[in-house]
Amino acid sequence: MIQQKPVKCWKSIGVFGDATCPELQEYHHCKHCPVYFDSARHFFNREIPNTFIDEWTKVVAQTKEEGELNELALIVFRVGREWFGINSKVLLEAVENHAPHYVPFRSNNIFRGLVNIKGELLLSFDLSTLTEAKETNEDENKSRMLILSTGGARYVFTVTEISGLVKINRSQILPPPVTLSRSGLSLSDGILVNEGTEISVLNEEKLAEFFENGLKG
Repeated sequence: MIQQKPVKCWKSIGVFGDATCPELQEYHHCKHCPVYFDSARHFFNREIPNTFIDEWTKVVAQTKEEGELNELALIVFRVGREWFGINSKVLLEAVENHAPHYVPFRSNNIFRGLVNIKGELLLSFDLSTLTEAKETNEDENKSRMLILSTGGARYVFTVTEISGLVKINRSQILPPPVTLSRSGLSLSDGILVNEGTEISVLNEEKLAEFFENGLKG
């Protein structure tokens, strides 16, 4: 029996397309979506054709167009009153808030402690030091925790609100203005203006360094 090929929606309306899929509001990244999972299962269960090696030799040999290489999908979120974005490829998951467990002589205003996420203890950090305005009581129901993986380590931090995914061209990232707070400026690759809102595009390597320095107190 010939199986019907799955629709590769992640390339058209997902994070690798125009990011307009309504399911992204819930899953934030295609890799968390059951459609993506079912497609992967279909791929590995399929019969391998005789022309497999020849086909993939051609695919690997193809050079990506310059525009495609410059494309970037950002997960956009708010901390306090400021908006930030980071490459969605480093996002593992968005989860409900968990109270961090204080670590004696280690917890501080950046490293908050340890959080239990699905039975695993992860390092929890606070990005509010990057902003001047703090969140209000009205923001409590919108806040979530993001789990990022970068530099071979995983980090958890609380955000005031998650807006969703925005797909851009790297040329849209502008030099950061002097109005950006000093801490945020040091971690930023620049500013994206999206629908009138300034979004600081965080550099994942600089963010990881910020977290590691927080561990040192």
